[in-house]
Amino acid sequence: IRMQYSTGGPVSNATIYLFNSMIPGAEKVSTDENGIAPFSLDTSSWGSESVSFIAMYQFNNQVLWRPSPIHGKARHTAKLFYSRSNSYLSISKHSQELACDSELDVNVDYIIKALSALGKRDLDVFYLVMSRGLIVTLKKITISVGGSE
Repeated sequence: IRMQYSTGGPVSNATIYLFNSMIPGAEKVSTDENGIAPFSLDTSSWGSESVSFIAMYQFNNQVLWRPSPIHGKARHTAKLFYSRSNSYLSISKHSQELACDSELDVNVDYIIKALSALGKRDLDVFYLVMSRGLIVTLKKITISVGGSE
């Protein structure tokens, strides 16, 4: 969760209440000096349903006779990942920091099903790269079914 002032500057040390439709109640998370409030979720028991999230900075406990700022709610709905071919790639996460323009070998686990049965000789792989919680690259590469790249 990222929180910023109307001027664009980060809001640090702010408490945000995170609600999700799978778990009753709210989780309290706090923003860091960059206005980012990290959180993690255990999705193993969620099944195939979509999940809705609401993030609130302050509850509406306004006194009618006293002016106070109004902070809107952020909403997001996440849907289950779906692969028409039942093929998946899983890339291992690395926690080490990298210098700009450096390279890192990563482990990739994969399941590729039924491409030859469908008469396909190529596989389109979509990937994204994240840095500090933001997507910095989103690309597609095409690889040969029998080859490697």
